[in-house]
Amino acid sequence: MYLFGAMVNFLVGGTYVSHSILVRCFGCMLTSFVLGWWLGPKVIKMLSLRQMSQAIRETGPQQHLAKKGTPTMGGLIIIATILLNVVLWSDLSNRFVIMFLITSLGYGAIGFYDDYLNIKHKSSAGISAMSKICWQVGMALLISFLLYSGAGTAAETSVFAPFLAGVSYNLGPLYILFIAFVIVGSSNAVNLTDGLDGLVSSQVMVISIGLGVMIYGFYSGSLLIGLPNDYLYELGQVVILCGSLVGTSLAFLWYNSYPAEVFMGDIGSLSFGAMLGLIAVIAHLEFLFMIMGLIFVLETVSVMLQVLSFKIRGKRIFKMAPLHHHFELLGWHESKVVARFLVVTILLVLISVNLTILI
Repeated sequence: MYLFGAMVNFLVGGTYVSHSILVRCFGCMLTSFVLGWWLGPKVIKMLSLRQMSQAIRETGPQQHLAKKGTPTMGGLIIIATILLNVVLWSDLSNRFVIMFLITSLGYGAIGFYDDYLNIKHKSSAGISAMSKICWQVGMALLISFLLYSGAGTAAETSVFAPFLAGVSYNLGPLYILFIAFVIVGSSNAVNLTDGLDGLVSSQVMVISIGLGVMIYGFYSGSLLIGLPNDYLYELGQVVILCGSLVGTSLAFLWYNSYPAEVFMGDIGSLSFGAMLGLIAVIAHLEFLFMIMGLIFVLETVSVMLQVLSFKIRGKRIFKMAPLHHHFELLGWHESKVVARFLVVTILLVLISVNLTILI
């Protein structure tokens, strides 16, 4: 049901507005920004009054100690804004929209509980690592099963080889595990990246634009991919979902840019990452998503290498992990790290959009 589009259509007396994917995408982007911008001060005030602030690691960069008392769980703004605008602008009978809503709520709930425990115990421990990954995997497997069971052709359960036009591999039931891996990996990668003011929200905004452009290219026929027309028609709604991510992350960046008035917390980072991962697998853009999200990949790899190196050699590779802290300890100001990481991602998104002709 096109709820908001039907209302607009009634007001203007036409049919183009309610059915144009691009118009609905930009409309969703705009209303997501306005709603997020309007909700920001109200949620920040509520979190401050309830003293819901994030514990700052004593072992982290010393300049971060000044952030003590900054309210967290700002991801409530993100979840509320995305859910409302997706309901208003998208087709709620579309299976991809339903999966997107389930993913945002599911991973948002995991993050909410983790943030709650952090605040309650005044530490950064939260949910145990094993419990968190189990919940994430369980949610990802649910989404994966829904995607796999709804597939009508072999192409829908195939992985398209990057840089090799028309080459794909049908994974069959293994596609369920592949999807789960991408979603869980993306969720945790974004969660690890969330450590500097404005870092995650700016990255999500640019990557969402890149995904939206490519998906619209598939939907409109401007870019070719070996998927059936019925699937591509459904894929059009995902462009609107990308618009909601762009508008919401832009609104959150208004309050999360340096110096941050609020942190997104795990409720925001886990759900942001899972939603991006879901969009990538729905559009069969998993490998290009890795290129666009190289910052997320490097942040995750830096943590893995740091832990392995310390356990095996007793030495650290980086001054501190994740990677953004390493650059801070090299003398880069926090805002410079965020800006330079953003420049890298913009370049990677531009490259990835051009590489879609080789899918």
